[in-house]
Amino acid sequence: MVMITTTVAFFVPVLLTTHKQSRRVGVMTMLGMFGKKSAGGNKKTFTVTVQQKFYKNAELEVEAGAPVNLRKELMKNKIDIYPLQGKIYNCGGGGQCGTCAIQIIKGAKNLNPKSPVEVKALGGKKGDDIRLACCTRASGDVTVKTKP
Repeated sequence: MVMITTTVAFFVPVLLTTHKQSRRVGVMTMLGMFGKKSAGGNKKTFTVTVQQKFYKNAELEVEAGAPVNLRKELMKNKIDIYPLQGKIYNCGGGGQCGTCAIQIIKGAKNLNPKSPVEVKALGGKKGDDIRLACCTRASGDVTVKTKP
């Protein structure tokens, strides 16, 4: 005996059978059928080396199909990027405060170009090697120094 469940907006009916081994009851969403394609073959592995003032240097192996946000990657790996006042007040990665400044030691060619918002937020911090971690996306090997 075959039954068909009712459909609700954005859902596809799932055929339910009475056979013991296929008694899965549920509804499959459209994303389940036609979701994002896997980028398994397109993923690239690269290294982000972090030089820290009071801590050991760290090397992060990053596997991604698209450029990664350095702030998110560093925070995910529990690397301290904020100076004391930045820990108290920061914009949470919006590119507004300038407290997540990092210095690019090597691999600047693997980063996105500075945006006008980033230039404005950096204010008086001079040099092309100073970037905001929240506005910087890496697509290859890069070495950065926290709290320049």
